[in-house]
Amino acid sequence: MISTHTKRLREVWKRIFEPNLAVFAKSLEPILVGHLQRAHVLLRSTGAADGSRDPLSWSRSAIEPHEQDLHDTGVDLLVDAARDILEWMLANEPEHAWRMIETWIAYQVPLLRRLSVHGVTESATLSADQKIEWVMQKDLLYASG
Repeated sequence: MISTHTKRLREVWKRIFEPNLAVFAKSLEPILVGHLQRAHVLLRSTGAADGSRDPLSWSRSAIEPHEQDLHDTGVDLLVDAARDILEWMLANEPEHAWRMIETWIAYQVPLLRRLSVHGVTESATLSADQKIEWVMQKDLLYASG
């Protein structure tokens, strides 16, 4: 069940921020990443997570919208907003998007790493061979999480 606060925040995201990413994307990105990092660090501090796994990532079947993700954990809005910003950057500022992808993949935060992979798959500027090469360079082919 989605809380009233989460529902309101999601409405604000859809109505105000998402249509105006040209204005807000670069300011919101570090805030969203910071919150995802903090959530992961808190889980690590309790032993519930490590660099390749955490319950927040497990609870989300896909980075893109997916029918299996029935209940919003609150973190889902952060992931969705980060994804929307990354996709907007890929379409409008691909060099900046690539810097985000390379930064996020370097973090030991499974959701940020998954967002990076999503960004590579969504990139219109990379060929299929370049995408595969990136996955191989990052040693992601058999990576857990």
